[in-house]
Amino acid sequence: MTTLIREKSSGAMLVGLVVAILIMALLITGLVVVLGTGLMESVETANASAAFFAAESGMSAAKAYVTTNSEWARSLPVSLTGMVGRSAFSATITTTNRVTVNVTSTGARNEAEWTSVWGGTGTAVRAMFVYKDAVISNAFPRYRAYSHLGYACGELYAGNITAEPQWQRIAADPRTNEYILVSQNSSRWIYAQVWTGGAWFASTLLNNAGQCPSTLNRSCDVAYEQNSGRGMAVYSVGANTPRYRTWDGTNWSAEAAINVGAAAGSQIRWLRLVARTNSNEMLLLSRWQVAANNLSAAIRWNGVAWVNLRALENCASASIDTEPMDGGFLPAGAVTFYVNGNSANQRAQPKYRTFVGAAWGPENNLPTRLPGNSEPRWIRMEFNTNSTLGFVGFLYLNGAAPQLTGSYWTGAAWGAYTNYSATLNTVTERDFDVAWSSRSNILMTAYCLQGQTNHNYVAQTYGGTAVYGTLAPGTDLGRWCYLAADPFYNEFLYGALDNAGDVVLQRWDGTRWRALVEATAQSGFNYDSVGTAYRRDRLVP
Repeated sequence: MTTLIREKSSGAMLVGLVVAILIMALLITGLVVVLGTGLMESVETANASAAFFAAESGMSAAKAYVTTNSEWARSLPVSLTGMVGRSAFSATITTTNRVTVNVTSTGARNEAEWTSVWGGTGTAVRAMFVYKDAVISNAFPRYRAYSHLGYACGELYAGNITAEPQWQRIAADPRTNEYILVSQNSSRWIYAQVWTGGAWFASTLLNNAGQCPSTLNRSCDVAYEQNSGRGMAVYSVGANTPRYRTWDGTNWSAEAAINVGAAAGSQIRWLRLVARTNSNEMLLLSRWQVAANNLSAAIRWNGVAWVNLRALENCASASIDTEPMDGGFLPAGAVTFYVNGNSANQRAQPKYRTFVGAAWGPENNLPTRLPGNSEPRWIRMEFNTNSTLGFVGFLYLNGAAPQLTGSYWTGAAWGAYTNYSATLNTVTERDFDVAWSSRSNILMTAYCLQGQTNHNYVAQTYGGTAVYGTLAPGTDLGRWCYLAADPFYNEFLYGALDNAGDVVLQRWDGTRWRALVEATAQSGFNYDSVGTAYRRDRLVP
């Protein structure tokens, strides 16, 4: 108090009073500082937590936006803003080479900010597209990863297969982001390699017991068991028994033979392997030649062993260098289409068998012969996995005119033919393909008309109106066609190997075809060297 200070006192008392006042002042000041600092730190911590939550909310919003908006990548970068309570977020979506998705999301609350970053993991790869290089001597298959963003990345190399790739097949694992590529090279050796973790494993020679018999046929195929995720490659070693190996995710099994009923001395020329949805069952079709006769057979893989062998074709067909056979699965069981008979009339009426219960049924004919009493040269079959509907397409030579026709399975019978065009470009190569979307119920048929550089398509739902149109503009006549349906979106990929040997890739976005890229130029069109497969394990990202 001032009064005390003005009072006369001894020096000792004055000093003591001053010291006491100073100590009290220091204690009060310290308490205020401690209380103020603690309150400030508590507020800052709360703001930082709110900013973090807002940033993560922006990240979730960005991922959801990418997953549910198939056209989002047309205008990059994409910016999203929003509020979470009193906190704000701002998310930016970009890509790396239009393949991987990158998201940066910043949350803010008062002075606090938090930035979350995600991407660069390769999770946006939706499909794999493989082909051969224009340089004949190049022994490395080429590939482009196709992203959910609707773009294909730059050209990359798969593993060395020691000689030019000629016939190639690719399949996607139903459970992981893995693909198996089998390649038959110009020296008639067959290699397999596996894509996982963003790279191809070293190529494995499959048919080291012997070369396949010809460069004119595809003597290999690959598929995955759809429940287990185990891969299987089938191939020819130039003998009467095709061979197979399984892939367990780490190693290839030892080679084993499959008895398809081919006589000693004959050589397996064609192999077709088809996997059944939601099952470990597969169907293998084999085709070979004895003297002037072509023969074929079907056999089932039940997940453990090859069973239920059924002879199919036994006829003096015009050529062993095409593939007039295919197979698939209806809900009731396997179905296979093929050509059979020693007379032109017999061969012009496509045959089929159905496996129901525990045995193959009798040989059946489609209701009528193909137009012009023509023999099918190529057969492609597709079934809708969500219904009992099916479709089979036939490419044949009517006089001098390559033509395409098809028949629907209505759930009870195969219907009348639907003729798609007057004249296609060729029957020497498979100048058409079909694929069925399980998302939209659209059956897509693509083909190349004679003299037209713009390739054609038909999009149709069974019982609905067929929409005819042309794909994005091309530059050359088509020779090979490839279609694949996305299992998660109303999307198709189309690949074509044209008259100039150019490999082109296009995408159906649900309403129209968009050109993606000319993958390579002048790679040659004499062989089925192109393949595509969609990732099947989950949505991305």
